[in-house]
Amino acid sequence: MEKTIVLYAAAEHLNPTVALATFISTHYPTLPITTISTADSSAVASTPPSVTYRRLPDLAPLQTPIKNHVESFFEPPASTTQTSAPPSKKSPKNRKLQLLFSTSSATPRAKSRPPSAFPTHFYDTTGSHGVAVFLNIPTWIETVDADIGDMNEYLHFPGGPSIHSSDIMFFRGSNVYKHVLETANNMRKSCGILTNRFDGIELRPKQAIEKGLCVPSGVTPPLYLVGPQIPKLNPVGDHDCLRWLDAQPRETVVFLCFGRRGLINVTMKVISM
Repeated sequence: MEKTIVLYAAAEHLNPTVALATFISTHYPTLPITTISTADSSAVASTPPSVTYRRLPDLAPLQTPIKNHVESFFEPPASTTQTSAPPSKKSPKNRKLQLLFSTSSATPRAKSRPPSAFPTHFYDTTGSHGVAVFLNIPTWIETVDADIGDMNEYLHFPGGPSIHSSDIMFFRGSNVYKHVLETANNMRKSCGILTNRFDGIELRPKQAIEKGLCVPSGVTPPLYLVGPQIPKLNPVGDHDCLRWLDAQPRETVVFLCFGRRGLINVTMKVISM
C-alpha cells in the first residue's frame, strides 16, 4: 500500500509549510505529499511533482465575533477542522496516511479523531522558543494560582528570556485561554515537533525541551530543528534587500523582527535604504 504525508497549514503559514513539503520531497522524491489549507495556491506553483495542494472550502462567517486578535490565530483553523472531514488512514487511491503535520495555530481538534488514528506531528513555522513556552504552559497553569491576565510582571519559561505577562495575556475561561491550553496539550501528545530553526540560533530552547524541562511531569515529544525553510520565490541574491545587505560593512546591520503582525511607524525606523 502506498504511503502519503499530509501537511495541514493555517492560511498564513502556507509558504513555510510548502517549503517543508519541498524539503521532504528532496529526500523522498517518490513519496506523495499533500498540503491542505484555506489559502490560495499561488505559493505552490513551483513545487515538485510529488507535492500537491488541496484548498479547503471558504469558511462561513464565525458565529461569535473575534474580540481578541490572538483568537484570530485559532478560531478559523478550528472551524476548518470541525467542518472538514478528517483524513482517513486509507484514501480512495489506496494510500495509507503515514504522517500528519499541522502548524501550531491549525491544531487538530482532539474531538475530531481518536488519538491513535494516525501519527500527528506539529510544525512550528516560527521557532523553538515558542514551542518551549507552549509545552510549559500547562505546568505553569497548574503550579501558579494567579491569572496571567491579572499579572504585571515578567514570566520565566525554560530555555529562553523572560516574557512580560502583557505579551501573552489571557484570562482563565477565555477563548484565548481555551485555545492556548488545547494547543499546548495537543503538542505534548504529538509524535514529534518540528521547528523552522537551527541549533546556531536557538540552542537554549532546544536543550530545555530535549532535557524535559518544559514538561517536567510527563514525556516530551521528540524535537527536530529543520530550518530555515524559506520558499524559493526568487533566485538567491536577486532581491533588492539582499543586494543592499551584501553592500553593507560586516557587523553593521541589526536585524529586528517585529513578528508577522507587528507594526512599526516612521519614527521607529532604524535604517534607511
